[in-house]
Amino acid sequence: MTMRIASRLTVALALAVAAASPATAAAAPPALNAPPALTGGCHAAGEVGLHPDGLRPASTLDAAGQLVRVDSNHLLYAVIGQRYGGDGDRTFAMPRVSAPAGTDYRVCAGGPFPRLDEEPTCDVGQLVLRPDVFTPGGYVRADGRAFAPRDEQPLWVTIGERFGTEGRDGFRIPAVTAPAGLAWYLCVHGRVWNAGGRVFADAECTVGEIGLFATEDVPESHLPADGRPLTGDATDMLAEALRRSGVRGPLALPSLSGPVPGTSYGVCVRGDWPDPAPPAPKEDPGDDRPAKGRGDGDDERPAKGRGDGDDRDDRPAKGQDDDRDDRPAKDRGDDDDR
Repeated sequence: MTMRIASRLTVALALAVAAASPATAAAAPPALNAPPALTGGCHAAGEVGLHPDGLRPASTLDAAGQLVRVDSNHLLYAVIGQRYGGDGDRTFAMPRVSAPAGTDYRVCAGGPFPRLDEEPTCDVGQLVLRPDVFTPGGYVRADGRAFAPRDEQPLWVTIGERFGTEGRDGFRIPAVTAPAGLAWYLCVHGRVWNAGGRVFADAECTVGEIGLFATEDVPESHLPADGRPLTGDATDMLAEALRRSGVRGPLALPSLSGPVPGTSYGVCVRGDWPDPAPPAPKEDPGDDRPAKGRGDGDDERPAKGRGDGDDRDDRPAKGQDDDRDDRPAKDRGDDDDR
C-alpha cells in the first residue's frame, strides 16, 4: 500500500509539473476558446447535457421526447436515428430525460459527429450522458470495470481508488445508471486537470453547462453545484447568460448531489459563451410545417375569391364594369355622391 501511494504521488507530481510547463500551459485556459473546441454551444452531436433551468444554449434541443424534423437535423439523425421514436422519414424523436429540480437536460444537435478513431478532447474523469449506440474515442462505459494503474495512469491519478479496488493493483471506475436508451461514459484519455486531488487546470465547457465528475473536486473553470448565489466577478458570465434566457429573480447555482458516492457536479462559469436563445415554448415538428390551409406562414396568399391581393383596388365592384363612372349616379352602386 505504501508503494502504491508513493507511486501515485510520483505520477501526480509528474503530471502537475507537466501542467506547469510552457508547452502544456499554452494549451490550458487560452486553448479553451480555440477550435476545434465547442461547436454551437455543445460538445458532440447526441450528447445529453445538463443546464440550469431556462438556459438554452445554441444548437441544443429539449430532451423531452418531442419529434423533430429529419431535414432540419441531419447530423443528429445520423447519430441517433429512430432509437427514441418518429417515422424515420420526416421525423425522429428526442430522448425523454428527467432532470433534477432547477435543471434541464438538452440534446446537442449542432456539435461535431462523435468519432471512434479521433484523438479525444474530453477531460479525464468527466462523465457524459450519450445515446447507447457506440462508445466514442477516449471514453469507456461507466460500468464499474477495473483497470491497472500502469495501463491508465492519468485516470488513476485523477480518480484514485474511491470507487473500489480489484486484486492487488486494480482500481475501479464508477458504475452509473442511465435512463433507458442512454448510457454514462467516462473520459479516460484526454486532458488532465486533477492530479492526486490537486486541481490545476480548466476543463473545456460552455458557460452554464453542468458537468458530472468522478471526483470530489471540480475543474478551475467550474464551481461546485452547491446552491450558492451568483455574486461576484466569477459568476458574471453565467448570470448574464441566464438573464438573456429570460430567467428572472435571484440567481443561484443548482444544488446537486452526484448520482453515486464519490461523484460530484460542477457548473461551468468560465468557458465558451453559450449564445443562449430567448425564452420560447416547447415545440414539435409543427414549427416547420406551414399553417393549416396554406402553403407558407407569410402573408403572400391572395385573398379568398381573387387572384392577387395587390390588385384588389383595380377590380370593378360586383355588378359593375370598368365604365361605372360614365353611368348616372342613381343607376350605380357608387357611394361617392351619397
